[in-house]
Amino acid sequence: MLPIITRPPVAEDDGPAENDTSPPIPLFPDPTEIVIDPPRPEVAPPLPMLILPLLPDEELPLLRTIDPPLGEAEVLNTNDPLDLLDPLPDTIDTAPPVTTLPIPADRVIDPPEPLFPLPTFIDIAPPLPPVAAPE
Repeated sequence: MLPIITRPPVAEDDGPAENDTSPPIPLFPDPTEIVIDPPRPEVAPPLPMLILPLLPDEELPLLRTIDPPLGEAEVLNTNDPLDLLDPLPDTIDTAPPVTTLPIPADRVIDPPEPLFPLPTFIDIAPPLPPVAAPE
């Protein structure tokens, strides 16, 4: 059996015709852009105000200098250096406190008593099917 091969027809104008479509003409023209500033107020500008801070009525305190002058009665303190022969502090050997807590006794806790008695168990066998007695 021979295969059948079918090809589309070949024509010179296979594609669609060229179409040149422009957008539609607007019904109304575009609005013009107008910038309108608000009207200026007809008021004179405010006058600048100068307010001075309130000064205290008392005299200002005198500033202290870092190194005050020494008077005749004042004595300079000098500290002696540490004794270099024994620079380490005394050692104290103390063991930490050992507390022995008593071990609690074993506790046996029974389950709680039921609020209602447990139901009694009754075993009921199903009834036997009716069968003729053997002869």
